[in-house]
Amino acid sequence: MAIIIIHGPEACGKTRNSAKLRAHYKSHRVRDDWHPGIALREGDLALTNFEPPFFVAGARTIPFADALKACNGRSTQ
Repeated sequence: MAIIIIHGPEACGKTRNSAKLRAHYKSHRVRDDWHPGIALREGDLALTNFEPPFFVAGARTIPFADALKACNGRSTQ
């Protein structure tokens, strides 16, 4: 299971939609207000205001708008 990092501006809805995001990405736990450098485990869903570039081994980084569209069944293309 991958680590998912969802990034977006403050107050865009990451925390408000965390349960929906966690279910969609089949994550084990949510790490809200994550900062680069804080360790993540396999199956974590990290929510952050930090914008890439940052590198976390084994992580998939997704903009919040794209993640929310995926949860709602809409294409991100």
